[in-house]
Amino acid sequence: MKVWIQRFLLGLALAASGGGVFSVEPTFITIASGRVHGSYYNVARAICDRINLRRQEHGIRCSVAYSDGSIANIASIRSGEYELGIVQSDIQFYAVKGTGMFEDRPPFGELRALFSLHPEAFTVIVHPDQGIRSLSGLRGKRIDMGKAGSGSRWVAETVLRASGVGRKDLGEVVAMNLLEQVAAFCDSRLDALLLVVGHPSQSIRETLDLCPGGFLAPTREVVEKLVARYPYFIRAEIPGGLYDGNPEPLETVGVRATLVTAEKLPGRIAYEVVKSVFGDFETFRRSAAVLAPLDRRRMVVESLTAPLHEGAVKFYRQAGLLRPSPP
Repeated sequence: MKVWIQRFLLGLALAASGGGVFSVEPTFITIASGRVHGSYYNVARAICDRINLRRQEHGIRCSVAYSDGSIANIASIRSGEYELGIVQSDIQFYAVKGTGMFEDRPPFGELRALFSLHPEAFTVIVHPDQGIRSLSGLRGKRIDMGKAGSGSRWVAETVLRASGVGRKDLGEVVAMNLLEQVAAFCDSRLDALLLVVGHPSQSIRETLDLCPGGFLAPTREVVEKLVARYPYFIRAEIPGGLYDGNPEPLETVGVRATLVTAEKLPGRIAYEVVKSVFGDFETFRRSAAVLAPLDRRRMVVESLTAPLHEGAVKFYRQAGLLRPSPP
């Protein structure tokens, strides 16, 4: 749905509900997220919920737009279609520099960070009939690792290369929607699923409820090499017992989800967005399962390549999360 239609409908709903009296002129903002029912969509809804609860105070109304994920979200912020977006930390890194998947575009020097979010672990689920016991065992196999050019595929290809598995070593590589993916995996038409997701993941749980699968991870040596080489990679863990097939915790590598915007976003709006989340932080953490591990202080400094927006800096200094500016 086009953003102007969303905002028009929001305005009608707001007027009908009697919520049209604000202390300031009402402003509509939209967060670009990911696929419906995915972690990005759910987290964006949690952020909007916190903002909308305070709308009588600040006059800001927030909505969520589903999208194809991180790279699409960067494009929509850059074009001005949406004001905010959730993106992987590696996508933020390359967008700012104009390298990697953005090498054909100028650096996005106006990109600004608001805070980091949950870790997203590189996750490999293998079909039990294939006897795949390591990433090297993926050679010649049929796998789904996300859309070409997507953030998930970029991470998957990077981890595989570090593990000695190049693109040419793989068999058929596809990108299916969730329903097609589950059916193909359960029917043995896919040997492995390579995902970059926050845990717990509803889509993984639903897949493994229908058919069995096992979990793999890169070696500790590969994890340490990636974390040392790339500033956006983090050590991650898939907690044990979340799904059938992973009784024990599994160490892997990952990135973080981050909330970003453009420098042109008014400082007042950035300030209120951050205040809405951090001002009732425990409620925010409980609003989605992937948010439970969040730590306020780490969210302000970790996995952020783009500079913090000035409105966010103002709040963090007032809240004691950043040092005050020098006199």
